[in-house]
Amino acid sequence: MLQISTKIQYATRALIYIALNYKGKPLPLSEISRHEHISEKYLGSILVILKTAGVVLSIKGKYGGYQLAKSPDRISIYDIIIAFESNILLSRETAGSEIYNDHYVWQEIESYLEERLRLLTIDAIVRKLKRNKQNINYQI
Repeated sequence: MLQISTKIQYATRALIYIALNYKGKPLPLSEISRHEHISEKYLGSILVILKTAGVVLSIKGKYGGYQLAKSPDRISIYDIIIAFESNILLSRETAGSEIYNDHYVWQEIESYLEERLRLLTIDAIVRKLKRNKQNINYQI
């Protein structure tokens, strides 16, 4: 089974929260941390990585915080993963791979995953969350 690191999961949650709640001013780290139940220190280190990757902007000062560096439809899950990992690598050159040609299978899977992850954006996730929230019926 593929494993997605906690950092990538938390980064995705933070970006979704920022996208859902951005109202023209940056969101404080403490607010994002509190809402997403992520340690402020840990989340701060994650957001620094996302800032370096050009995914978020950090605004300093009394009314500072974090906001997306680009439109949510231009931030893909692939972008988030690559901010933390150098690539999505499934294939490994192993003894015998040249005989069995199984590395081609893994390269195909990697290509497919990359393509799908590039298509899945923060905007698409936010739109789906909003759509699902509208469909909730609280009748008793």
